[in-house]
Amino acid sequence: MTRFHYVTPIYRKSRKKFALTDASGNRVGDIQRHYNSTFHYFADNIFSDYLVNVEVFNKEGMSMSKAVEVWSLKTMIRSEWNVDSKNYGEFVLKDKTMVKTNPCMEFVIHNRVYSLKKDFMDRTTKLKNSSDKDIALITYDKVVPPRTITIDLLDDEIDVYTLSCIYYLFSLRD
Repeated sequence: MTRFHYVTPIYRKSRKKFALTDASGNRVGDIQRHYNSTFHYFADNIFSDYLVNVEVFNKEGMSMSKAVEVWSLKTMIRSEWNVDSKNYGEFVLKDKTMVKTNPCMEFVIHNRVYSLKKDFMDRTTKLKNSSDKDIALITYDKVVPPRTITIDLLDDEIDVYTLSCIYYLFSLRD
């Protein structure tokens, strides 16, 4: 089991990079929310987290995973993101949430379906593969920001950069 941490910014719309660290406290990368244009920034401020784009960098500053929200009539009801990962290529992340209290996202990498789910009043979010095996457990310490997020990778099916990108999107949409 490999453990990683990051502390979310107090301001949800912050565009500053914040550190992704391993269990020893060594920085392994950075996470940043970004906007495609000034128009997207203002639209996001008006409609409150309508556009959420996230990018994760390694410790050298190279982009490892980037998620950009798809804008169309179809995605106004259920959001979708195009995720570009250095290790897994491009894939689509879909919001499968039926009830706001139980958020769920789903994506497919190399013909394997992964789902990220959180139950109501539970601080643990689980990433499961198509055979219902836990791949990662993600927890947070408190409800109010700044929150310390802990990522426990139970299996090497997915890397920390891609998972932290997806989970940060997940937490911003929560």
